[in-house]
Amino acid sequence: MDMKSWFLSMAGLFVLTSLSLPADDGSKIAAPKKQAVPIAAESPGEWKKPDWLTEVSLTFRESYDSNVYYCNVPPLGNQDSMISTINPKFGINFVPLLGIKDDGFEKLTLAYSPVINYYHAETSENHTAHNIGNQIKGRVEDFSYDLNSLFMVVDGNDTSLAYPNGFNAYAPAPVIRNRRAQIAEIGKLTLRYDLNSDWFVRTVAQTVYQDFGVRMMSTVPGYLNFIDRYDVNVGPDIGYNVTKEFAVALGFRAGHQGQSMFDGGNAGASATSDNNNYMRALAGLEGKPWSWLQLNVSAGPDFRHYGNDIPSNQDRNFNRIYSDSRINFLVTKDDTISLLIKQWQWLSTTSVTPLEDETYRIGYKRQWTKEFSSEVFAQYGDYNYDTPLNRDDNVETYGLTLVYQFNKHITLDLGYSLDRGGSAYIPGATQPVGRDLTRHLATMGIKYSF
Repeated sequence: MDMKSWFLSMAGLFVLTSLSLPADDGSKIAAPKKQAVPIAAESPGEWKKPDWLTEVSLTFRESYDSNVYYCNVPPLGNQDSMISTINPKFGINFVPLLGIKDDGFEKLTLAYSPVINYYHAETSENHTAHNIGNQIKGRVEDFSYDLNSLFMVVDGNDTSLAYPNGFNAYAPAPVIRNRRAQIAEIGKLTLRYDLNSDWFVRTVAQTVYQDFGVRMMSTVPGYLNFIDRYDVNVGPDIGYNVTKEFAVALGFRAGHQGQSMFDGGNAGASATSDNNNYMRALAGLEGKPWSWLQLNVSAGPDFRHYGNDIPSNQDRNFNRIYSDSRINFLVTKDDTISLLIKQWQWLSTTSVTPLEDETYRIGYKRQWTKEFSSEVFAQYGDYNYDTPLNRDDNVETYGLTLVYQFNKHITLDLGYSLDRGGSAYIPGATQPVGRDLTRHLATMGIKYSF
């Protein structure tokens, strides 16, 4: 049984098991509660963080990466390195700072968090990711709004990598790509109107944008060329509040995906692009139908049409299943099982071939004491390229994280993960050398929150 089949079987088992549980009467299963870490009394001279300052923290992390370039073939294969990371974070909520809560604002936040990475043995991978996040949230009578946005600028190498034999799995692409010069943005806007205590309507708009600053090369075999891409969609929902904490919803999205032209002068291919329009019907489950189950499920059919820029031998119409779903089973107040199912049609950044991007994750978190917690997880990523590439890449990840909070200021975490990747280039064909990979990553971080 492969990893994907195993995951889906386990997910089905957890759902069936949970649905057979009796309604919670508070005697056996309780929702986890926030557990405050014992805090020593503040001394008279100790600085107290004001309400408008959401976070001021500094994290130091040391990591060991056994395979920096996600490759098993020399000279890039199995190159290891220690990595030092510094991550300060500063966040402000302007609502209490300006005293505008009575004006319909709940949150008006801005946060800046640069992540500075230094690779001791492979300095070409050094980079700094500047993360700027904001949220504008509020309510005026029956109307509410919520805008979330994350803007990222990566100061990194503007030259990509050339893989041996001209082969590489898709697996290296996100890892190598995320370290290099680029600008990216992810945003979501929700406008909601409550018709009454039961029914509500809303409009949702989402954006994903990636602009890569990596040089394009056509004469170097195995070189990873990264193509700019974006996704934008908008549409209405209508929902019904089954209880105060649980709602069902039906929705529709109209969207467009765009990709920069991948031309022969730069990448050895004819001038083509995977620009497309799509329509998506969605059904959603939101909130907690029972105290032991938390749902954020959105899924439905995706109908897609590609333009005339794609090669003539590519299908211009695709019908797929879309899912962006998260499920938490609150087994006890100290034990949580989490599931993630993400599946969507997306644009490749390394070729002019659309792909079905799938991610499945299962995790188990245990709160051993007020200070100490652990999580084990397994994740499976599948990247199924359509015509003309006809390639199916996958990455399996297994990991463990330990977290210990000494006091209100200091938190220590330890982590380990194992990645195993591969590719089926053509069904029945001999596996080309260079598609498989194995990677071990060990980390230790300490965070000081002011």
